[in-house]
Amino acid sequence: TVSETERPPEANIPPRLSTCRYVVDKGQAQSVMTMMVRQSSSDSESRIGFRQAREQFPSAEAVPGLGEEAFWIGNQLNVLSGRTYLNVTGDFDLKAATQVATTALARLSG
Repeated sequence: TVSETERPPEANIPPRLSTCRYVVDKGQAQSVMTMMVRQSSSDSESRIGFRQAREQFPSAEAVPGLGEEAFWIGNQLNVLSGRTYLNVTGDFDLKAATQVATTALARLSG
């Protein structure tokens, strides 16, 4: 259950960039997830941004079967799907991040 959500104004540039932060209480601690969605004006524009991010992390693990391309590094999942570049960061593993990204991409395309 999410206990707090936040849309930091400095990380939102409608209609092209949207960032949300979700916080879940876990006893004495909190778990945080941040989701950034960038909608480019074309597939090629989003591909350029995604590949520039990918080049910054040469040791990132490719994630097949998610979007057109996806990679995982540390606690961050980056996904390219058409004009959408999705970044999910949080206190979870690749399996959980993939589930979150799959749900987000379905909602964004529907």
